Amino acid sequence: MRKNLIQKFSEEEMGMNSDLLNDFSHAFSSYDINAILDLLHDHGRFFKGLNKGKAAGVFHKMIHGPKGVKSRNSFKYNRGISLDIFPGQEVLEIRCYNESFDDDSCFDFEGFRGPKFGDPIVHSKNEIIYRFVFRYFEYKIFDLKMAQKAVENSQIIISKN
Repeated sequence: MRKNLIQKFSEEEMGMNSDLLNDFSHAFSSYDINAILDLLHDHGRFFKGLNKGKAAGVFHKMIHGPKGVKSRNSFKYNRGISLDIFPGQEVLEIRCYNESFDDDSCFDFEGFRGPKFGDPIVHSKNEIIYRFVFRYFEYKIFDLKMAQKAVENSQIIISKN
């Protein structure tokens, strides 16, 4: 018997899931691994089947490792829809890069908007891109993986969810 791959959520669940996504992005950008772990379900599976304790090590490396996000001075958050892992689930794209903030950049409004969802990596800015896709259970993140195929968040897709 085949299970449904796409799950429809109530308005309340969508709101709570969106809050979890926002809390995750704030914890990640503030380098707060304990806050990230508080959002994860105790019995969940993360990345490639890791438990919560092992996932802590992965987050530590992403943040504090030799090529970690802590060495970047700019973050850009975009949202999209997963096409491969958990199809239809929202994807949180976190783009971390080094931005030059000199006097001339105050007038470069394109630079402040940052890259759009799915744009290629910008090697000249030493950019790192993470595309997280989540599943939720009991108002916690129960499953977290890295999306490979995703599209920009479309209001048409969301309205049909």
